[in-house]
Amino acid sequence: MSEQQYFHSDLVELYDTLNPLGADSDYFIAACEPAPQTILDLGCGTGLLTKVLAQRGHQVTGVDPAPAMLEIARHPPLANARWLCADARELDLGIQFDRVIASGHVFQVFLSAADRLAFLRTAARHLKPEGRLIFDSRNPEAAAWLSWTPARSRRRIDHAVRGPIDIWHEVKSVDGERLTFTSSYHFGDSGQTYANAGELAFPSCQLIREQLDAAGLHVIKIDGDWSGAPFTTAAPEIIVTAGPGHAGPGHASGKHAGL
Repeated sequence: MSEQQYFHSDLVELYDTLNPLGADSDYFIAACEPAPQTILDLGCGTGLLTKVLAQRGHQVTGVDPAPAMLEIARHPPLANARWLCADARELDLGIQFDRVIASGHVFQVFLSAADRLAFLRTAARHLKPEGRLIFDSRNPEAAAWLSWTPARSRRRIDHAVRGPIDIWHEVKSVDGERLTFTSSYHFGDSGQTYANAGELAFPSCQLIREQLDAAGLHVIKIDGDWSGAPFTTAAPEIIVTAGPGHAGPGHASGKHAGL
């Protein structure tokens, strides 16, 4: 949660260029229609998607633990968007929303089962009775990290202010569901290279189902890609839509840059 890419001004400046709106954004936008809805965006980052939702007439609250990301999100100001610097595992606003979303694989930055459960319980207590939680996580069966090598991941972007920047990724270790890697950024204008150490969790679909249940949420659907195809073990994504309440008795109540 303290990675440079979320807090260092040079790297935060690149975030929207590396993570533009795309098919995943379209999926979340469609899941929040029709406007107006009240939306809580957990891990909103620079607010790129959050602001699009506000511009479509929704009342949005963006939450992120990184002040540098929120500094970008706040400009330009929007009357129907507010921004909070907070940890999604501990958030309790005392109000409920039509939609709670977490895009850009935010779910995977919560490395332990306890942290993911805390995140899901936050989502549960902020949902209206007919509300929906929508979030995504990479399917570990697809092993996306196999392409996270310097040779296969290297690319160059041309930044409007900083000029050419080379970026590449390298996996350091895979230990069960947890993966450590390094993302490197070489700035052509200064000659400086940042090597950002990162760590992500890759929980299975079954584990996610179990944790949703423990958080007092029930699965409405799980898609496997941004076209809305149903999840299979070969799917690249685990895209969850869930609602308040349990599917059965006997339960407890309750976007790395360019990857």
